[in-house]
Amino acid sequence: MKEKRLLKVLGEIDEKYVEEAAPAVKKTGGEKSKVVYIRWGVTAACLCLLCVSVIAVSGRFRNQLPPDSGWNDIPGAEQTAVPDMGQTVTADSNQMIDGDYAESGDQVTDSGQAADSNQAAGEQEIFVAVSSLFADGSGGIINEALFIAMVPINGQYTGVYEKVQAVETAVLSESRGRSISGTEEWYYVSGHTDMQYLIRNDNEEYSLWKFSCFDSGEYPYSDVLELIYRIDSADVISEIRINPPKMDNTNGGMAIQEKIGTHTIANREQINTIYEILSSMTCYGSGHWDMIDYGSTDAPADAELPLHQAVWLGRYLSVVTDYGNEIDGLKYTAVSDMFYEFSGIAYNRLTEEQAAKVWEIIGITDEREDRRGML
Repeated sequence: MKEKRLLKVLGEIDEKYVEEAAPAVKKTGGEKSKVVYIRWGVTAACLCLLCVSVIAVSGRFRNQLPPDSGWNDIPGAEQTAVPDMGQTVTADSNQMIDGDYAESGDQVTDSGQAADSNQAAGEQEIFVAVSSLFADGSGGIINEALFIAMVPINGQYTGVYEKVQAVETAVLSESRGRSISGTEEWYYVSGHTDMQYLIRNDNEEYSLWKFSCFDSGEYPYSDVLELIYRIDSADVISEIRINPPKMDNTNGGMAIQEKIGTHTIANREQINTIYEILSSMTCYGSGHWDMIDYGSTDAPADAELPLHQAVWLGRYLSVVTDYGNEIDGLKYTAVSDMFYEFSGIAYNRLTEEQAAKVWEIIGITDEREDRRGML
């Protein structure tokens, strides 16, 4: 019976029943007083019961309130720490992690994921900017002697990775995050969940590797966006930088590059349009230069600018995410209305509607018809 109802019922008991239940006493002038004492004694006992219930309930929920709620200021109350965002704590035996129960003592982050074994107990991952891991002046350039490695991706694909010029091995060792599932030598960069760059441990020699493509004949580019770059919507993209192509370094080619210039797309509607087009594309993997037509760069150094067709009709894109990564491999050519990447990574041709939107956003609309007629 609830406490309030119990008190109400007690208050409505006829005094004669209390008197009947009381021990026999002599009928003196103090008889009425004894009955009153007994009644109020029972009431006081119920009040004590109510207080104990309230304290028990409040203690049960106190730990679910933030530290500044006032509960922890109660004198004598047990102080329970509330983890900060990102803090790693030790799991109780009944704590759930991703739908499964954690073993007692496992390290669990605030997101509910088990912490990696190479982290010290209670230590949280610090965010390491990938750009800080590039060798001085390299800008993340692939090593001149091309090294290729294969990495399992989420049980669905095998990722092709290329070795990047990076800082010394000791710095890379300290910059490791969680290990990649299903591997013993591959790690995320600390603080990252994307797989654009990974750190490899080869007999205590650490190196930095960059994603190239999936080792698969054909696949949706949306899988690359989600599994590798962790881009599942346009909201994750902060901006897109548009640069002139660098394939022609003659005097004429560089003059065109300067005229085209660089610009940044920050308009949310335009970013969303580019994202929707990219996520709809099919990738055919590497080694498909025969599918890529970006025009001719051949022209005398003193020729007029219009002869450098590939430069006029091409653009290089860098997609920048909210977490600071820069996806800089995509290139576009209006010669064949398609995206492509180095190593002959080819994508399907865009529809006329898609191509028209891309031309306008990346700034080659005014040049398209004039330049195409020279091919």
